[in-house]
Amino acid sequence: MIIATRELTAICKSGEKKPVVLRLEAPVEENGRWVCWYEIDFPADGWPAQTTRSFAGGADPMHAIQTGLMKLGTEIHFTSYHEEHKLGIYRKAKLGSVFKWKLKELGYSDAFTERATKTIVTRIAVKRK
Repeated sequence: MIIATRELTAICKSGEKKPVVLRLEAPVEENGRWVCWYEIDFPADGWPAQTTRSFAGGADPMHAIQTGLMKLGTEIHFTSYHEEHKLGIYRKAKLGSVFKWKLKELGYSDAFTERATKTIVTRIAVKRK
């Protein structure tokens, strides 16, 4: 079950603006551990469009979400779009807001919701040096 979806805007090499879609799924228990799957839909930009699907594990459902967000943020952080500063900051902030409210809706504690939201927004927004 998808718990959060966000569409960011990438400026491609051609100058055209195209969507980058992020999806985060609810954690599930697999083989005695918790995993949180996520997907990133990248636009065609000199290469064919592609969907990257991966997961992160955790000791419990909250830990799996937190590590999933960190891993998702890291993947976005190291794209050529981010390196060229072409992923809109307002879209990043909106991702954090929607994610935060979805966690609250699912019944996660305020402390966890704040920590997880801060983690994802920080990971995506911080510029590499």
